[in-house]
Amino acid sequence: MKKRSMILAALMAAVVLGAGIGSARAYFTTYAEAEGGCVVKLGDTTTLKEDVVDLHKAVSITSEDSSEPVWVRARAYYGEGELHINEEGSERYSSKWSLGADGWWYYSDVLMAGESTEVLVVSIQGVEVSEEDLLNPSKVEDFDVIVVYESIPVEYDENGVPLDPDWDARIDDGDITEAAQGDAGSGR
Repeated sequence: MKKRSMILAALMAAVVLGAGIGSARAYFTTYAEAEGGCVVKLGDTTTLKEDVVDLHKAVSITSEDSSEPVWVRARAYYGEGELHINEEGSERYSSKWSLGADGWWYYSDVLMAGESTEVLVVSIQGVEVSEEDLLNPSKVEDFDVIVVYESIPVEYDENGVPLDPDWDARIDDGDITEAAQGDAGSGR
């Protein structure tokens, strides 16, 4: 009888353990394999180039050769002193850059594939810098003006004329919708 009880206990243990094997087996065997791949490339790619000379930063934005046409805007930030950007009458003034009411600088032309914007010159005034520091390239490289830029694809009307950019548009569930705050305009 003792032998029978042990066999019955072993059989019950096997049944209990066997009941859990299905779930564990499903966990370890449920997977999927895939081969191949697909490169996802969005329609526009732009890069920012900044050249620093003394306390002047020359900024230009370039569209890659495979990019679609885009509108561009830029903004600069600095902690001390006064920023002077694209001052009229300066040697490198560009009439293609204009300051919007929102503090962004807007490029007037559509930036086509492979093209670059005209230079936007950012200068700092009111900061004490020794002549020795200006001659030291590492000091000039630390010229800490942060330039942020944005680009958006150009939309065209039925006649192929570029529409004004909508910088307040938002992408929501794959659709472009108006910004929640209403029509703030482009600031131009």
